[in-house]
Amino acid sequence: MGLGANATGLKIDEHARVQHVRGRAIPGLYAAGNAAAHTDVGPVYISGGLMSRGLLWGYIAGRHAAERAHAEPANAEAAGAAE
Repeated sequence: MGLGANATGLKIDEHARVQHVRGRAIPGLYAAGNAAAHTDVGPVYISGGLMSRGLLWGYIAGRHAAERAHAEPANAEAAGAAE
């Protein structure tokens, strides 16, 4: 029986936003858990660690996305009213 661990994935920033190969965040694209690359993975990394990383980075991504969604409609409405 093998472990369900993954030590590679998409590169993310401090908000769990996926990074383009040129280093900038891709708007609206987040990664957490197995989908994200973790630089702190060593030879003793086991599958139980996936749960905590998935929870932490999922929370970070969700919070950042919610903050952006909350801020953007006001800007969109203001832009529409100005036209």
